[in-house]
Formats: sequence, C-alpha cells, structure tokens
Amino acid sequence: SDDFLSDYLGLSGYPAFKDKIEEMAVYSSLGGAFCELAVMKLYSASDAQVGKLFFERRAAEAERALKTAEIEGYAENARIETRGNFVILSMMPDNDAAIEKLKKALG
Repeated sequence: SDDFLSDYLGLSGYPAFKDKIEEMAVYSSLGGAFCELAVMKLYSASDAQVGKLFFERRAAEAERALKTAEIEGYAENARIETRGNFVILSMMPDNDAAIEKLKKALG
C-alpha cells in the first residue's frame, strides 16, 4: 500500500517515485537478530539506480534505529544489488546466499 511504502522507504521523494514501482516484497524479522530482505520490481530498468538509493537510505535508517534501540541485527552489513528492473536489499546473516537465491528465482 502507499502508506506502507511511504513509511518503509521513508523519503520525501517517494511520491514522485511510487508510480515507477510495479511490485515490492519485504521480509523483515525481529525474531532473534533483526534481518530484512526486500525486492523492488520497477516498470523500467532505467529507474534501478534511483531504487537503489531508496534502499541505501532504508539500510542506513535501519542501522541507526538498531543502534539507538541497542538491538542486534544485520543492517550494518546491508547489500544492495540491481538486476535489470529489480533492486534487491539484503540485511541477512548471509547476504551472498540470499541474493544468489533471489537472482536465480528472478531468472
């Protein structure tokens, strides 16, 4: 929903970008240490770098929030990759494995 994406991406520039997002999926867990995996599918690959900036800001905000709340997590090891019109954010214990699985699933 617009409310979720606006909160999740947390940027004043989101309203101008929301029409470029075709689909988005987010897995986030606080069970144990914080981890998160998000995939943004854009209508155009030309928007992938802007999508990457949104995820960079999301990772930085998650890292700040974890430090402030003194919660363990993987935000400091965030990895962001683009693949065509997909942008992947991984803040997982094993970012390489998570991203490789996603790349295979995306084809």
